[in-house]
Amino acid sequence: MPTGHFRENDTNRAGLLGLKEGDSLDTMHPPSHQTLVADLLQYARQARFDRPPPSDDPVVRDLLVQAFIDAEVARLLDQRDWRLYDTGRDLTYHAAQGALWRMQASARLAAIVRDVLGPYALLDQRDPRAPCGGAFQRHQRESLGSADRVDEYKEAIARALGVAEGPL
Repeated sequence: MPTGHFRENDTNRAGLLGLKEGDSLDTMHPPSHQTLVADLLQYARQARFDRPPPSDDPVVRDLLVQAFIDAEVARLLDQRDWRLYDTGRDLTYHAAQGALWRMQASARLAAIVRDVLGPYALLDQRDPRAPCGGAFQRHQRESLGSADRVDEYKEAIARALGVAEGPL
């Protein structure tokens, strides 16, 4: 059975989501930041509708480079956090710093995806024109609700560094 499709124990959860037999359950486990960037890079390299690929545009190339850099920094921060955890060292500000970076990078990625894909970024998996099976639409929705948690992470970092006096 292909990954991301119904399994017996997922039937109830899928029904609650309004999915039908054969629909993907990938909406329950969104792709990682690195996966979205890789999909965006692949999409931008391909020509569509008798037009040159979007990556031929220098502005789009700059946006794609920024998305790639953000994804790599997030990956490196995650590796640092896992290494600290694995060696038994305390994660003081580290986890909050990584989470804050990923959240801000995700918001930047959402804007880049909209700039590169245009309205196609908002098509879900049910639309055959949706790039990468609608993965970008899920990311667009998720990026809207993450901005309100930024202050929590900034406060956690400031407390860990001992500079948490006054408003940030």
